[in-house]
Amino acid sequence: MTVFGGRVPPSTFYNDSWVLTNANGITTSTWTQLMPTGAPPPARAAAVGALDPASSGMIVSGGANSDGVLNDAWVLTLS
Repeated sequence: MTVFGGRVPPSTFYNDSWVLTNANGITTSTWTQLMPTGAPPPARAAAVGALDPASSGMIVSGGANSDGVLNDAWVLTLS
């Protein structure tokens, strides 16, 4: 599972990416923070994310932050 962003109320927003591995209930699961290259998307909460199997990437779109509602889309390419 790959997740992006989030919020701690009232006004702290995040733009980091994390991967959860071994979440099968049998072995110990682990969260690992990703350190992608390039400029990250603006911090946000309530965004929509989806896996794009064609590009092995995660698409993140929309959400909101302290500046208001965001109308953008970003792709994180996973290797």
